[in-house]
Amino acid sequence: MLENSKGFSKGLSQNELMKIITSSVYISITNRCNAACRHCIVMNDDIDLIDADYEDVINWIEQLNDSGIKAVHLVGGEPFIVRKELNSYVRKLGELGMYAGVVTNGLWAKTVEEGIAVLEEMPDLMGLIISSDKYHLEYIDAQIVKNAIEAGLATGKFVNVNVTYVESEEVKVINELYKEYRNRILIHPVKAMPFDGEDSKKIKRSKLFKNPRRIANYCGIGNYFIDVDGKMDACCQAARSKETQYLHLGNINEERLSDMLKKFKEKEVYKYIHKYGPKGIAQLFLESPYAKELKEREFTSDCEICCELLDNPSMYDYFITQVMKRVD
Repeated sequence: MLENSKGFSKGLSQNELMKIITSSVYISITNRCNAACRHCIVMNDDIDLIDADYEDVINWIEQLNDSGIKAVHLVGGEPFIVRKELNSYVRKLGELGMYAGVVTNGLWAKTVEEGIAVLEEMPDLMGLIISSDKYHLEYIDAQIVKNAIEAGLATGKFVNVNVTYVESEEVKVINELYKEYRNRILIHPVKAMPFDGEDSKKIKRSKLFKNPRRIANYCGIGNYFIDVDGKMDACCQAARSKETQYLHLGNINEERLSDMLKKFKEKEVYKYIHKYGPKGIAQLFLESPYAKELKEREFTSDCEICCELLDNPSMYDYFITQVMKRVD
C-alpha cells in the first residue's frame, strides 16, 4: 500500500481511485508543451504560452485544502516541462495529505530507468494519467509511453492512459498497442470535442434533442479547472467559453476560493446543472423557441450541448431567465 507523507492511502479499489480522479480539481501549471497536438485547446492562437507563478500555485493548493478539496491533478501544456516546480507542488500536496495526480504525455521517460529516476523524485505523486492517442503519437513514440507506464508501475503509481478519440477504431488501436498492460493499468477513452481541422468532421454526431432520454442527467460540474493565471471555471470545458463565461467562478488570485465557491454554489445556474445535468438543459430548451432548430442539430456529446448553447449569448439569456423560474 502506497501512502503520501500525510497518509493518503493508495490502497484503494479501482472504482474508488476513479471517483477521486473524476472529482478532483485540475490546475494548469504551464501552457507550454513539447508537442503540438492538432486537437489540443492549448494550440489556440489566443492562449499565451506561459507558466503559472510558483507562489500562486502553492497558495491555490493551500486554499483548496482549506476548502475541503482533497484531490488535485496538475496539468498543462506538459507539466514535466516545469519539472522542478512540479516536484514542489506534488510535495506540497503530500504534506497536506491530498491526492496528487499529473496529466502528462510521458516525454520524461526516454528509458524506463530514466522514467523511474524522475518519478522517484516525487514519492507523493499518487496518480499518473498519460495521454496517448492518434494525435499524441505524432509527437511521442509509443515506446516512450510504455517506458512511462513501466516507470509508473515500478514506483507504485496508479497508471491511467487517456485516449482522446475521433473514431472508435482509434481506441481499438490503442488497446492493441498497450495490450501487455491490460490487467495492470486503466485505458480510458475520451471522445474528442470539436476542434479546428478536417479530423473534427469525422467525430460521430447525433441529433440528441430528438431522443433526450439518451442525454445524461449527471454533470461533472465540480471538476474545477484553474488556469495558469488563476482564472477558475466549473470544469475544463466551461473554461473554453469565449462569449458568456457561463460557468466562470472568478479569479483565485483576486478573491478567496472559499468565497468564490460559496457564491457559485448559490447561483441558480449551478444548482440547476448540478441537479439536472445536460438532460435538464435539453429539456428546458425543448420547451423554447429554439426547439425546432435544436431537434435538427447534431452534437458530438452531452458536454457539447452545454458548451454550444450556454456560450451563445441569446440562448444563455433565455436559459438564465427560465432557470430563475424553475430552481427549487
